[in-house]
Amino acid sequence: MRCLLAGLSDQLASELRCGRRQVEQAVSPAETMRMLHRSPAPRLLVVSELFPGAGDVLAAVEADGRLANLTLVVVVGGRTALAVALGRRGVPVLSPSGVGPRLVNLLRRWETRPGRARGPATP
Repeated sequence: MRCLLAGLSDQLASELRCGRRQVEQAVSPAETMRMLHRSPAPRLLVVSELFPGAGDVLAAVEADGRLANLTLVVVVGGRTALAVALGRRGVPVLSPSGVGPRLVNLLRRWETRPGRARGPATP
């Protein structure tokens, strides 16, 4: 399973790594967009609210129906207008403090949600 982190730490990447997860890190919006469109699609996209171009990256995922259906999007932060607006729309917004274990739990729940075996569904 591919997980993509945009604008987040090496420490968080190492917390998410396990035998089944391939964790990739992007340092720019352009790199993030290239990585999003590689196959297979990432199952998890975690974006820092302070990542330059975070809004553009998130809008691109939402506009691409395939990605929006396959990828769980999570924002790390909660202080910016972007994070607050996305949280109101149902996007998980997590505080940076202790985010690793919470992301692992969220990902496990998303992987085992009802209907998962029948095909992709929105989280």
